[in-house]
Formats: sequence, C-alpha cells, structure tokens
Amino acid sequence: MQIEVEKIARSPSRTGRELQRYNLDRRQVVGCIPYRFIEKAGCCSFSVVDEIEVLLISSQKSEKMMFPKGGWESDESMEQAVLREALEEAGVTGQVQHELGKWSYKSKSQDKMHDGFMFPMLVDQQFDHWPEKDARKRKWVNVEEAKKLCPQWMNEALDSLIERLELEKPSDMEDSTSSSSPSSSSSSSSSSSSPPPQHFLGSPPSSSSVHSSPSPCHFEAEVTSHRQKMRTQLSIPVIRA
Repeated sequence: MQIEVEKIARSPSRTGRELQRYNLDRRQVVGCIPYRFIEKAGCCSFSVVDEIEVLLISSQKSEKMMFPKGGWESDESMEQAVLREALEEAGVTGQVQHELGKWSYKSKSQDKMHDGFMFPMLVDQQFDHWPEKDARKRKWVNVEEAKKLCPQWMNEALDSLIERLELEKPSDMEDSTSSSSPSSSSSSSSSSSSPPPQHFLGSPPSSSSVHSSPSPCHFEAEVTSHRQKMRTQLSIPVIRA
C-alpha cells in the first residue's frame, strides 16, 4: 500500500470530466481539511484552536489559498476521492474522518453552483514530490490565518471541525475538579466519625488539617499528559513548534 501511494504521488493528476458526477446540473465536489496536532513548548492550552494547524494550497490560476478539493468521479467513493485530491493537490495523505457537511457555492471560474462535501483528514504523511507540486504552493497555518485566506464556505467547514474537536476533548479538568473536592455527604460522615484536629496556641496547623485546592496549572498538566497519551495510543503525529 505504501509503495502504491508513493507511486500515485509521483504520477500526473487525473484530467477530464468524463467521469464527473452531477446532481441535476450541479457538479459534485469533495474536499478535505488536512490538519495536524502541534505542541508548543511551555504552553498549556485548553483550546483546540491553539493545538492544530491546517494545510492550505494555492489555486492553479492565482495565489488564492484554499483547502484541497476537486470533482467526485463515478468510479470512486467519496473517501477515495478525498484521498486522491489531497494527494494530487497537496501531497499529503492520512485518516479521512466523518463528513463535516455539504455546502453549496458558486464557482467563479465556471459561474455555476457546485455542491461541496468536506471531510477532515488527520495527516500522517507528507510527500516532497506530488502531482501538482509545480502548479501549487502549500502552507501549514494556524486556524486564525486559515480563516483570513479561505473562502466563506470553507471557513464554515473549518468551524464545524473545530466544534467537533472541542466536543471530543478529554474532560480531565472537570473530573479532577470534582474528585479533588469531597462531597458534602462524605465530609459530614468523616467529621462525625473522627474528632476535628486540635491546634495548640503558637503551633502551626498540621498539613493534613488544611484543605488546599489544586491549582489551575495542576489541571493543565493533567490534561496535557492525558492528551499526549491518547495521541501516542492512536499514533497521531505531534509537531513541536
């Protein structure tokens, strides 16, 4: 499979519209948001926006930046089309995830409405040579920069991806908060079963008698550690900035 992917990466892109799918008079287009996780040294963040980068490519006819996309053809599934377009236009491959949705947009070059289906792709391999290397530029950018460069309908797809990733974030912080604060019932039972600690005048209270809440940095460290373990288990590449 690896040899086949590398072979495709060095082959010319598909051309022609003979196999192009249409729904009534609308061209059916598939695209993806290639993304990867990054890890910034000395930075703890609970926002997905700060944890990922996305890959943009330039148009063949201008410097305009966008996500990889292209026509969905009759001899391939949507997932196959996504993988092909990402490899041909951006020189990357990876895990195609659940569809983000369908957007209708107007093609400026053809002055016609298209249906665009967008998917996230968690990138696991990037090639130095790919079919459209000489026709396009590619650039890894943060979410904020991508929103400034992409067309509106692709920005909406990016918002959908961010929302999904936020929902999939581990809930370690909430769990740590709830577990660190004993419930009122357990507090009352413990106080009834054992006498309260007594402090003599002039002597500092013992450390066991003082309740100290874990600091936010403690929670951040736990969440960061958990995410790192999850990425390792899933073999998700982490790019260190």
